[in-house]
Amino acid sequence: MKEKLTITKNSVQETLLLPLWGRAQFSKAYPALFSDMDAEDIVNRLDYDFSRSNMTDYAGALYAIRQEKLAEKAKNFLKSYPKATIVNLGCGLDTSFSKVDNGSCHWVNLDFPKVISFRKQLFQNKDREENLSCDATDESWMNRIDTSHGVFVIAGGVFHYFKTIDVLSLISTMADKFPIGGLCFDAESTWAMKQSNKLVKKTGNSGSPMYFSIDDEQKFFSQLQGKIRIIDVEKKPPKKYLKRPVPIKTRIILQLGQFTGMLKFIEIRFNDQKEMLATMTTPRSPL
Repeated sequence: MKEKLTITKNSVQETLLLPLWGRAQFSKAYPALFSDMDAEDIVNRLDYDFSRSNMTDYAGALYAIRQEKLAEKAKNFLKSYPKATIVNLGCGLDTSFSKVDNGSCHWVNLDFPKVISFRKQLFQNKDREENLSCDATDESWMNRIDTSHGVFVIAGGVFHYFKTIDVLSLISTMADKFPIGGLCFDAESTWAMKQSNKLVKKTGNSGSPMYFSIDDEQKFFSQLQGKIRIIDVEKKPPKKYLKRPVPIKTRIILQLGQFTGMLKFIEIRFNDQKEMLATMTTPRSPL
């Protein structure tokens, strides 16, 4: 039996465990609804007292839904571009590749060097999967991505901690660098973001405030006019999470999250500027 990996309290590694633990717990409790065997396996290999996390059933459901929705969007993109590169921005300890892999795509896990170093202790990369150590806001990482078959970026629980100006800059540069590509990320309304910050402070964590929120998607993306188009804004939880065996309390909170803006997935595609220019300059055939 392999020796368990000890996690030091108040370390970078500890901050990455909550989503992993939430998915593992939800997968174990509701295997017919959501499965993340990779997360369950990793949790069993860690020497850490997870009971201190006070993980609620609702939080576990949110982590499960986040992974499931982002994986679904990536898989949809691969239907049109099967050899595309999927970039998992701010990947943490996410285990989505096995859910998305179509046998021909390329997958990039991108996060801070310390996070990638920790991932390497827990994960063995699969074929066509690589790690990229970089700050997501350091836009130079885009120059290291293969764009020849299209690029789709997923960002789960990442933009919450960015300033709005940084999110806009990042998306704008993505649109320039990835002409055949798109992005899906989760966001909260301003009200929901304030409530989330209050809850985080109650845990004693005051070092990671959330800044980013979206109330009006059309208004927000008007600042990137001509560079992107909105494909989908999804605010409803998947129907299967609103049925038994999920506890009624969790179901009610998930439905309230829809109306308060706590649950929001936004998918956009980047406009191919060369294609747009060609369309605008191509002379029309005479009638």
